[in-house]
Amino acid sequence: MRALSICRSISQTRMVHQVARQLPQFEAYFTPDYEKAATDTLASL
Repeated sequence: MRALSICRSISQTRMVHQVARQLPQFEAYFTPDYEKAATDTLASL
């Protein structure tokens, strides 16, 4: 099985990596939350 984790903060990313190590039956993938960065950029304009 595969699992995709979409993370925002570095602490959340670390936590999700720790969880993934405990679930060897999953093929873990990670990606940052780009939508949050785009939203923050547009809000600052």
